[in-house]
Amino acid sequence: MYIWHEKYLIFQAMGKNIFGGFLLVFVLFSVQQLMAQDKFEKTVFEALKTGDATLIQSYFTSSIYLELPETRGTYSQNQARLMLDRFFAEKVPTDFKIKESGKAVDSLSSYYIGELITNDGSFTVYLIGKPEQEKIHSISITKMP
Repeated sequence: MYIWHEKYLIFQAMGKNIFGGFLLVFVLFSVQQLMAQDKFEKTVFEALKTGDATLIQSYFTSSIYLELPETRGTYSQNQARLMLDRFFAEKVPTDFKIKESGKAVDSLSSYYIGELITNDGSFTVYLIGKPEQEKIHSISITKMP
């Protein structure tokens, strides 16, 4: 009887360690995703503030929907970067402020709405991406009334 009790205690301890191990892996994975999202947001928002289209391009998916005051469509990474470069050259950014963010309807993407302040007025920026994967799917920059 004593042997069965010891085996039961060992089995019970192993179960706690396995659960603890799974919990630790889950926590570490969650922290890693939050850190990636933080880095993504900080880098992209700073790039918008300074007008760094090359840095923004590093987060583009292979094709990206881009809407600017004079054009809109789906473009390759290089085409979109060139268009953003031209936009930032004409309308030099001085600041970018995030106004709202959250999960998109599909719950797989996140959305960000911000205000881009330039030498030619203010623009609303709508950005859709997957921060955990550090990818941007869509950027829309429209003139504020």
